[in-house]
Amino acid sequence: MALYARTDGDARGFVSVIRREMLAIDPNSAGLTAMPLSDYISAAWFGPRLASLFLGVLGVISMLLAGIGLYGVMAYSVNQRTREIGIRMALGGRPQGVLGMVMRHGLLLALLGIAAGLAISLAATRGSRLCCTPSVRRTL
Repeated sequence: MALYARTDGDARGFVSVIRREMLAIDPNSAGLTAMPLSDYISAAWFGPRLASLFLGVLGVISMLLAGIGLYGVMAYSVNQRTREIGIRMALGGRPQGVLGMVMRHGLLLALLGIAAGLAISLAATRGSRLCCTPSVRRTL
């Protein structure tokens, strides 16, 4: 059984009054659990909030790992091309040109990774819809 009471003031102050009146009406209602509706709603959303916080933290960690991985690949690539970069600079190449070459290579790697991730996520999304029943598939 649920009882909703609207109050003008703080709802926590009226809990003892409501509990006393409920006991006067029905002495067997000793197990009354009373809380403000805002607390009840907050408790109902605790699970989804915790899950979204957890997924947000995992997202930040994955972005950090992706950045570290891209840095590692770029450092290895520049290390492999050290002689080429030295020859370009010795023959009169501008530092901005060499930096642009390295940055274009890094951007190309990042764009290829983004494209591959989008393709895989789209394929996985379509694959998950294939397993649904027809009644569920209509609502998607």
